[in-house]
Parts: sequence; structure tokens; C-alpha cells
Amino acid sequence: MFHTSIRLKLGAALTVPIVAAAIMVVGAPQIALGASRPVPAVLSFTATKNSVPDTGGNVVFKAKLKYASSCEITVSPSLTGFPKSFSCSSNLVTRSVTLRANNSAAPITYTFGMVVKNSAGSAAAANVIVTEGASPALPVPVVLSFMATKTSVPNQGAKVILKAALKYASSCEITVSPSLKGFPSSSSCSSDLVKRSVSLRANNSGDPITYTFGLIVTNSAGSTAATNVVVTEGAAPPPISFTPPPPGTSTTAVFAAEGVFVADDPLVVTVTNNSATTQVIASAAIGTVGDSGDFTLIRDNCASITAHANCSLAIQFQPTGAGTRTGAVNVVDASWGTAGTTLQLKLRGTGVWATATVSNRYIHNNVLTFPANQVLLTESPVQSVTLTNVGSVPLYISPAPNGIGLIGGETTDFIAALDTCANQLVPAAPLIVSVGQSCTFQVNFEPTATGTRTSNVAVVDNTLDTQTELGLEGVGFEKAA
Repeated sequence: MFHTSIRLKLGAALTVPIVAAAIMVVGAPQIALGASRPVPAVLSFTATKNSVPDTGGNVVFKAKLKYASSCEITVSPSLTGFPKSFSCSSNLVTRSVTLRANNSAAPITYTFGMVVKNSAGSAAAANVIVTEGASPALPVPVVLSFMATKTSVPNQGAKVILKAALKYASSCEITVSPSLKGFPSSSSCSSDLVKRSVSLRANNSGDPITYTFGLIVTNSAGSTAATNVVVTEGAAPPPISFTPPPPGTSTTAVFAAEGVFVADDPLVVTVTNNSATTQVIASAAIGTVGDSGDFTLIRDNCASITAHANCSLAIQFQPTGAGTRTGAVNVVDASWGTAGTTLQLKLRGTGVWATATVSNRYIHNNVLTFPANQVLLTESPVQSVTLTNVGSVPLYISPAPNGIGLIGGETTDFIAALDTCANQLVPAAPLIVSVGQSCTFQVNFEPTATGTRTSNVAVVDNTLDTQTELGLEGVGFEKAA
């Protein structure tokens, strides 16, 4: 009993201390937990960068931590939004930043640092280096193509579209000569395709106008000039135009082949007023170019030509030589422009030598031999010689007295006359013998001395060497007393 009661007493007495002991046992871990926290640790700090050409890069940071409650990421050189502070109680941290495009010729190195903290202290991660590469050197600009297309509107000018294909250009300038309103035209041409348009004024002159367009492209590396583009605005259509008969054209009248010295039938050229107003023709005349003496303006009824009406010019071709002969007729239109203008119609024809033969029963080897001996100082019977045009053009025979003559030898022993090879109606005019036709000239022999007498008769015409020659031969004798 004693032991029991003692135990009971002891148990009663130890009630509080036991409880207290129990509190102490329970409280022991609390004391341990209340001890100082570990300083935070950075187990790893890395960065990956995804670069986009010419636009910078995106950097993603990842870190493994222990015991951290706050984080701060720093950078040098500075970037917008840094230093960056945030809560980082998680053991895994991810953050990102976008780097600006590096437009310099040298790379940029960014040094990122990380500091983590808690109530026990702080720790710094090893720095992370991120490099943004240098921008590639900008090439000098290139002009791949530069061209123009033109749409003309009669009497109103033209619209020109200029197109260019470029590379690396930042600005461009289009120039033009002769000057046009709005040029030189400077503009941005950072696009690889450039298109500009310009309107040309109406060309009211008689000559075309040539415009030369240039293109200069520039960037920070330099400049390049394109090959010039040439655009021609044609001369204004003339208010009057020419229409010669075929095979002539609006610019050239063509005459049929004609015998040298022979005047052909006039060629009639129609002159048309293409405008809606009356055109005043100040003059029309053969110009001084080419073989001007071979052409004659024999009729001109052009003075005042009403709207869309016409008049005519008659031009005659009389070649003074063989081969192609050229000339021009100039018409001055006083109504076109303030000073008027000269419109020219070219003239072209061909001169051809005629071909002729002589015939008489006493002609052999182109020599006419008088058949009988002739008494001195007496005239022989007349020998009639036929002259025939055997060529392709008319035969022209000069008028008397110069149309026939004696040359060489004993010229005083012979007498020559044109007979029907002279113009019977107008003696002072030449005779024209058509192709295939004939005429006659006469020769007499009247010797002044005995023996064989010779000479030559020449008919002045349009055959080669400009005369037809025939040898003459006779024998003179002295009559016995």
C-alpha cells in the first residue's frame, strides 16, 4: 500500500511536470526549425538565343534555385526593362527578353547576371554572356533593270511609264534631259520595284524631241546610276501632206525613167490640208539639193487650202545626165506655228541614154561612101541617112543650126542638114523621136581637091557621148578640059 500510494502521490505530484516535459519534447523540433535559414543557392543559370536576321533576337533565361524568395536579373549594356526583379520562390525560373536589332558593323555582347535573395542572405549566379552578331555590310545598291513604255496621244503628247527593279536601294532620283516639269524626282525606293509616270507635252515642232531619263539609287554604302533610257516624241503630223502617183510615197515622188535631155509628162502631186483650219501656203519651189536643175515646178495652184481640201503641184523631170537623179520641192506652210514651217517632198528619177542607128545602102562599117567620083567644086546627089531610135527612151535631137555638124578631116568638102530630124513646127525647139521611130538627115559631097576626101557628120542628141557620128568618104577628080 505504501508503495502504491507513493506511486499515486508521485503520479499526482508529477502531473504538471510531465505535461511540461511533454511540451518540451514537442517543442524541441520548433526550436530546430526556428534556427537560421540557409543562404539561397543558384544551381544553374543559362540562356538560349533565337536570332531573327536583321530584327534582333529573343533570349530565354532558365535557372535552378534553392531557398530563394526573390530574384533580380541585370544586364550590361543596358536594355529597356532591366534590372528585372521578381518573386522566385519556385526552384525553377524562366524569363525572356527581346534584344533590339543590331544595325552596327560590330557585334554587341550582353552580360546577364542573376542575384537571388532570402532572409538569410543572397547569392549571385555566374554571368551569362549573349552576343548579338553584327549586321552584314550593306552592299552598294544595284539596278537590275530600268525601262520605259510610252503611249502617245496624237497632238496631245504622251504618257511615259518608268519601271525599275532594284536591290539594296534606300533612295532614288530620276532625271531627264531636256527638262520636264517635276524632274529631277527624288523619292524613297526601299522597295525592290519602282514605278513612276510622267506626261510629255504635245510636240508641235517639225522635229522629234528625244528625252533621256536617268536613274540614280543610293544607300549608306554608296550609289549607282542606271543606264539611261531614251524616249522619243515624234514630230507633230503636218497639217498638209503629199500624195504623188504610184510608186511614190507621202515623202517621195518617183518619176519614170526618162531619156537624158528629154522632158517627160508632168507628174501631178496632190497636196492635202489635214487640219480643221485653212492653211496658207506661202510658197512652193524646187529646192537646191541634189540635181535640182533636172526638175521644174510647172504648175502650182496651192495658195490657201481650206479645211480638209486639197490642191496640186505639177513637176516635170528632164534629166541632164544618166543614172539616179534627185531633188526636192519645198512647200512653206505659213499657218503652222508662229513662224510657219517648210515641208519637203523628195524627188527621184532615172536618166537613160538613148540608142540610135544610121542606115543607107552606101553605109558600111559606119562610113557613108559616095558612090561616084565627084568633079571638083560640084555637089553630088544628096544622100539621105535614116536615124532610128532603137533604145528604150525617146531620142532627143538638138535644134538647127547646132543639131548637126561636120568634124575632122576635110569638113569643107561636105554639106550636112537635119532634114526631117529637125522640129518642123518650132524650128528653135529640139525634135523628140519616139522609141522605134525614125527621121532623116542629108549629106552632100563637094570636093575641093582631087583624091579621097573624108570627114564625119555628127548629130547632137542624147545618145552616149551626146551625139551620133557617121563617117563620110568621097573621091574628087578634076574634069578633063
